[in-house]
Amino acid sequence: MDRLGAAMSSIYSPEYSGANAIDGDLSTISATGNYRERGAWVSVQVRTEDDSPITYVIVHNRDDAYASWLEAFEVWIGSSFGDHRSQDAQLCGALRHVPAAPGPFSVQCGACSSTHMHGCDGTYVTVIKTGVGYLSVSEVVVYSHAQPPSSPPLPPNAPLPPMS
Repeated sequence: MDRLGAAMSSIYSPEYSGANAIDGDLSTISATGNYRERGAWVSVQVRTEDDSPITYVIVHNRDDAYASWLEAFEVWIGSSFGDHRSQDAQLCGALRHVPAAPGPFSVQCGACSSTHMHGCDGTYVTVIKTGVGYLSVSEVVVYSHAQPPSSPPLPPNAPLPPMS
């Protein structure tokens, strides 16, 4: 899906803006700016193909000493940046335990409406931290088809998984 824009509930500093969550670069970071903030969020505006529902969202965490800032989160589909409380907002899914690792972390959208068995209708995807503190992500990627893409190839010199 085309990602058209991004916004955040607060910004740590201009170099950590919401735009970094949609720039395709896993080395850039979006971070909120208030360690006392409850429900910090980053939100991405998307264009769906043929009004296809949003079926899953992949969140890439930062890969440094602050990876624990992501923690548990929910993914909401709505009609504006940060929309997770309006009557139009739909809970796509949640991860209740997120390790301090780069991920990626995938959230599959359930049946959000009677129109679709899988997926949610909307043009804004909001990743909201369920606790208090900073929220930071590297990238938010949104899909509108049934299955997530296959895992990326292993890096060079990485040990192969055990044979079963």
